Amino acid sequence: MTQAHSTPRWLDCVQNPEAITSLYDAPPNLRNILLHRIDLQESGWVCRVVLVTSELPVRRPQRWEDCNVVHIELGMMEITELEIVGWPWERFGNATAVRSESKVVFEAAGVGFRVKVKSTAAMCLCSVKGVLVEKEWLSKFHSNEHSVR
Repeated sequence: MTQAHSTPRWLDCVQNPEAITSLYDAPPNLRNILLHRIDLQESGWVCRVVLVTSELPVRRPQRWEDCNVVHIELGMMEITELEIVGWPWERFGNATAVRSESKVVFEAAGVGFRVKVKSTAAMCLCSVKGVLVEKEWLSKFHSNEHSVR
């Protein structure tokens, strides 16, 4: 079975996957991502997670012409569990989101960090945007491909 044509399980946990499926033929599988940011706030999307992937979409909007990475921002409400272990300067790793019983479980882990968020509500795809990063940062995605399991 070819993985490229199946929908990554993390999209099953998103209430509005169209922002990804309209750009990607084979959506990113969230391996070798950079966990860029986690925001916690009192109301609205209580937890926002920004992931960076070097997997560029086939159908890039014209305004993304010079972009070399994609920021994917996920929002979560109704948090029942939040765990953050470690926060190194560079947070390259893998991320997943799965449905477990009546909860959505988002996890990201890499060398020196682990993040786990459980929610009773589906995640929201808050934004997907192309970004231009320095070549030094882009090369870090490639050098971390083999060290991230």
